[in-house]
Amino acid sequence: MIRAEYVAIVEGMSEGSNTVITQPKPFVDLEDMKTNREVPKYATLEGNYWWLDGTYENFPNNPENIGYMSAIQSDSNGDINVTLTREYDDQYASVGFTFDFDTNVDEYPTNVSISWYRDDILIDSETFSPDSAKYFMAKNVSGFNKIVVNFTKLKSPNHYLKIFNIYDGYIRKFSQDEISDISIIEQIEIDNSALPSNSIQMTLVNPQDLALMFQRSLPIKVYKNDVLIGDFFIENSKNNYYKTVYNIDASDYMNMLENQLYMGGFYNNVTASDLIADVLGQIPYELDSNIGNLVMNGYMKAQTKREALRQIAFATNAIIDTSRSNKIVIKKHPTVPINIPNSKIIGNSYNNNEFKRTTKYLLNETYYTSIEDETEIYNAVLTGTITLIFDQPYHNYTITGGSIISTGSNYAIISGNGSNVLLVGKQYEEHTIQYTKENTNVVSTDLSNEISYDISLKSNIDILAELKFVKSEISCDFKLTDEKVGDLVLINDQTARITSLNYNLVNGDIYASCSMEVYDE
Repeated sequence: MIRAEYVAIVEGMSEGSNTVITQPKPFVDLEDMKTNREVPKYATLEGNYWWLDGTYENFPNNPENIGYMSAIQSDSNGDINVTLTREYDDQYASVGFTFDFDTNVDEYPTNVSISWYRDDILIDSETFSPDSAKYFMAKNVSGFNKIVVNFTKLKSPNHYLKIFNIYDGYIRKFSQDEISDISIIEQIEIDNSALPSNSIQMTLVNPQDLALMFQRSLPIKVYKNDVLIGDFFIENSKNNYYKTVYNIDASDYMNMLENQLYMGGFYNNVTASDLIADVLGQIPYELDSNIGNLVMNGYMKAQTKREALRQIAFATNAIIDTSRSNKIVIKKHPTVPINIPNSKIIGNSYNNNEFKRTTKYLLNETYYTSIEDETEIYNAVLTGTITLIFDQPYHNYTITGGSIISTGSNYAIISGNGSNVLLVGKQYEEHTIQYTKENTNVVSTDLSNEISYDISLKSNIDILAELKFVKSEISCDFKLTDEKVGDLVLINDQTARITSLNYNLVNGDIYASCSMEVYDE
C-alpha cells in the first residue's frame, strides 16, 4: 500500500505569527495557535454535545494547551460573532488555511470570511461555508502579512466556538487509488566527487473538486506499507485542463542546499560536528559520532551549502544520503556486506563492466599564507548597506568614508551615507601540493583512467589512503528489500557498493535497477 502526503505549509510562517481573537475563555493561551495538539474530549455545558459513553473527561479547572474556546455561545439560530486576527513577521504566499474545529463531535462554524492584508491594505477576501470539523479554506494569495477571520454562524445553536489547530496551509493525503505512478531514483557518489539528489516523479489523480495548488519547495512525503520512502520537495508540477491529473517532480534536501549560500572561511581545529551544524542550520540531519568527532582544518570559499557539505563529506570519507529518511544521514561506510542471492536477480540483467578501472588518484591540496600588502576591495559612493562576496579570501579590513558591519574571510558587510567609501584588506597567497596514489593492480590492457581532486579542507584522516580504486561497475535488476545506496553487498561472488537504485512503487514488490562499484583490494 502506497500513500503520499503533501504538506502545503510554509516553513516558519506559524512560528513568526501573532494571533489575537475576540471573546476568549480566561484559560485560552493564544501562543497555542503556533503549534498543533490533539483534540481533547472534555464534557462541557452545551446542549446535545457529548456522548455518555465514558470517553469524555470532566472539564478541568485550568486546562492547558487547549487552543481556543469562546466565552460566548451561539444563539438559538447558531449566530455568533468572533473575530480572529493573525499577523506575520514577513510577507507570505499561501494556498489557504486549515482549521481543526471540534472533530470529536463534528462541530464547526458554517459561515467564515477571511480578509488578507498587506499591512493595512486589503488585497483579497473570501467567504467560506465549512461542512466538516477539519476544513481547508482554499485561496491562493501572495504578498500578505495579516489575515482577519470572522466567524458568524455555528452548525448548532447554544454551542461554543472551538478552534483546536490552525495550519497556515493544508496537509493533503493521497491514497493508493489516487497515485497512478511513482518512480524513485536514489543515488550517491562513493568518493563524494558530487552530492547527487534523490528524486521522484509522481502522477496523482485527484477525485475531488478542489483544485490542488502545488508550490515549489514545499514537501511531499512518500510511504509504502507505512514505511517512509523519503521526504521530497516539489520542483515542478503540471496538471491537465480539468485539473484532475497532476504530474509532480520533486527532489530531496540536496537541491534545497543548492539554493542556499554558505559564506565559508578558514577553519582551525574545528570538529566536523560543529562545521556540519553551521552549514546545515535548521535542516534536519543525523550524524555518526565517528564522523562528527573528526577535526577539520583548512579553507572553504563562499559557495552553496551543498558544495560545502560535499567538501566536508570528502574530507571525512562520509556517506551522505537521504534514502528512506526524513533527514540527511551522515555516516561511515558500512563494512559488513549484505548478501544479494542470485534468486533476487531478475533474468539476465546482471552485467559487470570491467573497463572502468581507476589507475591513479591525484590529490591537489591548496593552502594559504597571509600577505601584508593592502589591496583595494571597494571604492565607490555608497548609500545604505551592501554585502560584498569575494572570490578570494581577505583579512585585516579597514574602511574610510563608511562603516564595517560584519566581515569574514570571504565577505564584508559595509554601509555608507552617500559619500565615497574605500574598503581595503590584505590578501592570502595560494599554494598547491599534489599527492598521488597509484593502483598497483593495473595490468597492461587497462586504459589510463586518472581521477583528480582539488581540496582546501581536510580532516585528521588520510583521505588518500581511504580512497578505493574502482575495479569494475555492475548493473543489474533485483528485488529490493532493505538495500540502500552506500551499502556494501555480496553479489555473484563479488563485493560491491551500491551507487544508485531506480525503482517504481506502484506494483506490489519493488524491483530496482541498480548500479554498483567493485573495488580493487
